Amino acid sequence: DTTRRRQSTGRMAVYAVLLHGEAMQSENDVAIWASRFYSREGNDKWSCARAKAVAGRVRQEFSVSRSEVDIPDKKFARIKSDSKTESRGVFRVTKSRLFSTPKTVCWLHQSKSLCTLICEEHANVLLAANQLGMLAYSISTHFGASALQDPKIINSRPEEFHMLLDRMMPSGHLQYLTQADANKELAMLASVLQKSKS
Repeated sequence: DTTRRRQSTGRMAVYAVLLHGEAMQSENDVAIWASRFYSREGNDKWSCARAKAVAGRVRQEFSVSRSEVDIPDKKFARIKSDSKTESRGVFRVTKSRLFSTPKTVCWLHQSKSLCTLICEEHANVLLAANQLGMLAYSISTHFGASALQDPKIINSRPEEFHMLLDRMMPSGHLQYLTQADANKELAMLASVLQKSKS
């Protein structure tokens, strides 16, 4: 099994995956396109509020990264790529009513969407950044280039989105993935979907 051969954190490190738009749905609301929480706490009655709170913070960080203004907050780290169409960031979320323990949030902007991983506090940030890049690549490869621009594409095929997550980060485990690894997982996913239709 290729999943077992790849480097993994050995235990669940991903608390949640969010896919949301770069634009605000309304004045104080972020449009969540798709999400998955990997813990009992994450799936409680506060899951929607939790997702929107993190997505809203990511949206703020993304706005600042576009303006290229230095932030004095030492807890914030921003990674900008050379591409004008992509930016990345990392920040921490403290213990609160929504989170029983601190979390590390990694985000990636690509096209018109923001892919976000809410990870456990001491998760490997570089591994999470790699996973985000491969997740965005896999979404656009499997669902088409427009999938990171139009939420209707993934919303109309939710089971496939969750199956893709199962291939890329089974049970919330971070893994080091190359593009070749991602392509193998996508081929396996396509094979499973084809068999289910026949």
